[in-house]
Amino acid sequence: MNYVVGVDIGGTFTDCVVVDELGKVTVGKALSTPHDFSIGAVDSVRDAALNLGLRNEQDLLESTRLFFHACTIGDNTLLTLTGARTGILTTAGFADTLLMMRGKITEGLTEDDAAHVSTLSKPDPVVPRPFIEEVTERIDYKGTVLISLDITGAAKSVDRLLAKGVNSIAIVLLWSIKNDAHEKELGQF
Repeated sequence: MNYVVGVDIGGTFTDCVVVDELGKVTVGKALSTPHDFSIGAVDSVRDAALNLGLRNEQDLLESTRLFFHACTIGDNTLLTLTGARTGILTTAGFADTLLMMRGKITEGLTEDDAAHVSTLSKPDPVVPRPFIEEVTERIDYKGTVLISLDITGAAKSVDRLLAKGVNSIAIVLLWSIKNDAHEKELGQF
């Protein structure tokens, strides 16, 4: 039997839904484990496997053709702004890009409302501007390095973020989807 398995980690419970080749749905459930959410995820898969009559989660996973994962706890953390104090390292000249929040802001508005887009309010940013640092580097859309990463300057940016009390740093560089060399270098800090 080939299965499709989905797991969602929530604040209290972690749920697993298994669909077999015939469309039969089987569920599993376990307590979420905040100290290590992967434990609750495996526990929910184990519960689903037992509900299917399998020996354990390994038997289920070996017969799984698609496994997908959702993370309600991640959504909740973003919505409530209760996660780690996070900083961002980004390409020089682009620190304010996330704060602009220009994507599809008029979608769903009437023509009159869209004409007055400057009056719309924006949500508080997930990462406030003081926690965004720029690093000198540039990769183009083809993945070609135009400006090498300034390691010394990047180290100073990391030090400034740490001095501000961040305990997590996201690395968000332009065109890293084409060439992630600079992100990997920064990841070594």
